[in-house]
Amino acid sequence: MGLVDPALEYFVAVYETGSVNGAARRLFIAGSAISRQLARLERELDTALFERLPTGLKATAAGNAFAAYARRTIAEAAEIASELRAGEASSIVSIAGSEGTVHELLPAVAARASLRYPKLRIRLRRATASAVSEMVRDGVVDLGVTFNLSLAAGVQVRHAFGAPVHALLRPGHPLAGKAGLSFQELSAFPLVLSPQGATSRALVDAFAARIETSIDPVFETDDTAATIRFVTATDAVALLSRVSLGALDAAAVATVPMREPEFQARSIQVQIPVGRALHPAAEVLAGLVVETLEQASGA
Repeated sequence: MGLVDPALEYFVAVYETGSVNGAARRLFIAGSAISRQLARLERELDTALFERLPTGLKATAAGNAFAAYARRTIAEAAEIASELRAGEASSIVSIAGSEGTVHELLPAVAARASLRYPKLRIRLRRATASAVSEMVRDGVVDLGVTFNLSLAAGVQVRHAFGAPVHALLRPGHPLAGKAGLSFQELSAFPLVLSPQGATSRALVDAFAARIETSIDPVFETDDTAATIRFVTATDAVALLSRVSLGALDAAAVATVPMREPEFQARSIQVQIPVGRALHPAAEVLAGLVVETLEQASGA
């Protein structure tokens, strides 16, 4: 797990080898993945880092300047990683997460970080999706991990992963085991929903308004554990993301994807402040969050 954006390592490999293929051989990574990350860097920086020549890639003036930054960042990350592993550096990292992330995802990440870096101190705060972004923007926390339907103002999205809404049911429920569900199929059963303001609730309300259907949840809560307990004891159906459940035993609960495309229009974002570099310990935690989400999403 790297402590910096992998795109920086990909960039340096291309810079030093002069080609995507050379970088791919050095890093044992598909050339297409390297090309995507280079394109992202150039898009975010709004400048070309390389000239595309028949013989390979040649760094532009901007690319030469960026190489110095990338190498320095990678070297500093390696140094802090060594210190953290040796238990010589003590750092506090603050992170805010929306409800669907603080039940399983972020505690699991914090546990992994603590085992790897005993001196690392993590402060986790729970907030609504909009409040998470505000806390990141205002510098109240180092990182934010939240579900979102769009790009929040004042924050930079370090990574984003698709987080579609699934139906959550008890094992043995009449709808369990289906390949997919329509909202109409859920109408015969009680609904469990997040309160107003949650992104999953916004998707449900928007869809219900489009088909001119009223929503009357039998149970409303922003607590994922309470949702699971209620659903497993009744025939109710909840709507939430698989990320919210983490590694929950499949024998304890069933999930079925929703068919309507509206329920796919959501991501889980790792947010950082705009214009402020993360300190190395925060990079450690950000890297672990991304690594865990990649594993969960199969990316």
